[in-house]
Amino acid sequence: MRYLLTICLLAVALSGCQTAPQLPPISMRAGDRIGVLVKIPENPYHTHVGTTVFNNFEKTYPYRWSLESDVRAKVTDALTSSGFSVIDLATTGIALDDLSGLVTRTDGTWRVGEKKQAIVQQLAGQLGLKAVVLIKAAPTTVLMQCGAFGCSFFSATGPGLFTRSFLGLNNYIAAAAFEWHVYVLDPVADAALAESVSVVLKSPGIRLSGYSPADFDHLTEADFAPVHDAIVQFAGSAGVATATVLHGQ
Repeated sequence: MRYLLTICLLAVALSGCQTAPQLPPISMRAGDRIGVLVKIPENPYHTHVGTTVFNNFEKTYPYRWSLESDVRAKVTDALTSSGFSVIDLATTGIALDDLSGLVTRTDGTWRVGEKKQAIVQQLAGQLGLKAVVLIKAAPTTVLMQCGAFGCSFFSATGPGLFTRSFLGLNNYIAAAAFEWHVYVLDPVADAALAESVSVVLKSPGIRLSGYSPADFDHLTEADFAPVHDAIVQFAGSAGVATATVLHGQ
């Protein structure tokens, strides 16, 4: 029984033991307009979890690694390659707070978020958008380790490098620590919960094979290059899945 519970916990954390929320039919066409807003700190994070809590630390580095613009470009490319017309909402005056909670789901019903009717009308009416992709940095579970006494879940504070050290063994993980929404405006829904998208988003911790920085406590800008590239590739995969769902496939 404990073994089965552990397996289910793993599935919930990474692939989903639960049935995905029901989405209304979604079928957009080539040329439809999609707004994209990406909000990611300019500086990379390093989140470390050691053998004990006394070894844990979080820090940021003063390297301007262009992750926000590169993620935006990767997602935009995935959507435009699929035939959509993409608008960078940062150029329109639309802010993160405007889009937070834009669409919610209560008792199985999708609806426009509280006090969000006006912004939805602006997005759909004035800007002619069919959907909005919102990507923002957020603490995210990137590693699960299970043993005889159950499973432990570890989160990265923000996008960057996550490391886990235990009894002399180190795990190096690129942390795509994002909150990702795909708000469809008519009928309203969050298509990020579609199975083909969520299966990508549930694996935001990318193990870095062969990665071993020379100075663990003082990472260089070059040390973050493979981390950056892995996160951008993750965003690209999620962008492709998003485009597929919006086409109703």
